[in-house]
Amino acid sequence: RTNGLSNTLVDTERGASKAIFSNSTSAQDTAVNGYMTSFNSNGFTTGDYSNTAQSGRDFCSWTFRKASKFCDVVTYTGNETARTISHNLGSTPAMIFLKRTDSSGHWYVYHKDASENGSTPGHNNYLRLNTTGKATDASWPWNDTAPTDTGFSVSDNAAVNATGGTFVAYLFAHNDGDGEFGPDSD
Repeated sequence: RTNGLSNTLVDTERGASKAIFSNSTSAQDTAVNGYMTSFNSNGFTTGDYSNTAQSGRDFCSWTFRKASKFCDVVTYTGNETARTISHNLGSTPAMIFLKRTDSSGHWYVYHKDASENGSTPGHNNYLRLNTTGKATDASWPWNDTAPTDTGFSVSDNAAVNATGGTFVAYLFAHNDGDGEFGPDSD
């Protein structure tokens, strides 16, 4: 949280030893016993990096449980062919964070309400999580296709679908007041 540390993202799809950073374009870091060592039934266990190298510093964490109509994590391997990536969110995503993990690259963010200078919000716009820039009006990241309750689209562009590249996507649902947001419908 302080002193220039990166925002570290670890998930169950890629494994506890694999970290990416929301404020960076760097590739996935696979420090053994580094950031985390395990996911447990009551949370997680931090690794040597957090326990030893950062002794005395304050930390905070946000934990999102994979659950229908709340959050899902999807990984895929790119093929530079426009396609739909399946997900198990159980509803249409309101926000997607997408990052290439095997090499450097920007984070691409879909948000249902993102728009540039009055353009139509949604799938023809993107944000970059690792920058402070505004939304950009461009159809290529999401192949000019709105996400659905079963999948989201990526274009043939190498930034979001490079042949052989590995990618992770974090999907978040939208609370539209229908009483079905999250696993407990609350």
